[in-house]
Amino acid sequence: MQGGATIVMAVMVISSYAVSIFMSRAMGMKGKAVSIDQLHEIGNVPYLHEHYVSRGKVEEIIQGWLTQAPADGVHPRVFIEGMAGIGKTALAMFAVKSTVGHFWSGTFWLQAKSSSARTVLSYFEELHKRMSDLFVPSLSVSQKGQATWRLDEFVVSINGMLERRTCLVVLDGVQSPEVVEVMLQLKCTLLITTQVRSMLSNQTQFKHADVAPMDIDNSHKLFLKLVPNGVQQEGVEKVLESCGGHPLALSIVGTLFQDAMTPARVGKEADVGHLVTKLQDPRCRLQMHIKSETILHIPDVEKHSTVMRCFDFSLDALNKHEREMYVLLAALPPRSQATTHQLGAIWHLQDDQALCLAKKLERYCFLQKYVPSDDPNVTSNQWGMHVLQHDYIKVLREAMLHNVQQ
Repeated sequence: MQGGATIVMAVMVISSYAVSIFMSRAMGMKGKAVSIDQLHEIGNVPYLHEHYVSRGKVEEIIQGWLTQAPADGVHPRVFIEGMAGIGKTALAMFAVKSTVGHFWSGTFWLQAKSSSARTVLSYFEELHKRMSDLFVPSLSVSQKGQATWRLDEFVVSINGMLERRTCLVVLDGVQSPEVVEVMLQLKCTLLITTQVRSMLSNQTQFKHADVAPMDIDNSHKLFLKLVPNGVQQEGVEKVLESCGGHPLALSIVGTLFQDAMTPARVGKEADVGHLVTKLQDPRCRLQMHIKSETILHIPDVEKHSTVMRCFDFSLDALNKHEREMYVLLAALPPRSQATTHQLGAIWHLQDDQALCLAKKLERYCFLQKYVPSDDPNVTSNQWGMHVLQHDYIKVLREAMLHNVQQ
């Protein structure tokens, strides 16, 4: 009797799975376009903040890549890459907003987590549920049945729902190539934000957009959206320059000025002057806490409340030895560039070892590689850091020296 019950249960699970696939494909004909409300409520797409400032040509490039027709059955796969806090998520939000007409069937936003096998499976569970809610809300697949599904069963069912539909899946904040490799099985366009440059670089169909810091004009625009009268304050120009076009730093500074310039505050001029003085200290710039977390993407609040915290989380990509080598780069002058040989001298490494470490740091956006210029005296790659990263490692080195002295 027990064996019979087991067989019946297995048949029910298989039937549930088969019905899921059949209904998914049957409902795959082109229907009405997804509404904006569905995009946010079912697709989990975050709202683009009002203070967003255009990132220029890179927006057009990403939009063009995303809307390309599939080639040989392979849909576009686009990576937005860059250092922590540089605005990758905001750029992805803009890309979603600007291509909503193209992806008429829907866009689905997934927030990256760790890369364990269970977490990878959870992405597909979430994506399957969101697609089912949007495409086949009448489909009733038992939760008990789905709980036994393997990853390949979710992939088949999701791809069934994607047939004859035009969809975009966004995976925000990926650090592991294993997650991306599984996502490649989906028959739709993928947009991935990551702090890892050239992830899965052996895949030639991938497009990579490296997000650069804002220029000074756009830095002004971002700051003015948060503080309309802010640039009139004495010393603000130097504060903005010290942010190096880093959107998170500019946003944090903007909320601090909002607070200091609030009409209700007594002696606000003194508050503004005091704030400008404090922000001249690199340590303060890194550790000043954002005054209004509403301007941040909600899942990023924990990691982006200060620039220091944002950079701290990014260090998880390095082991202990690599972190120690990275901190030694505090010896470089700010805004300078160094050759591989010069880095090796700082690290006490041979040139080939220094190049290997520099490439690792560059891959995780701790270093920027500059190709040789037209100057005939420059014949090899140069390496440099963002000004805030230089401030950051100086603070880290001071802390390390302080701990040693204690």
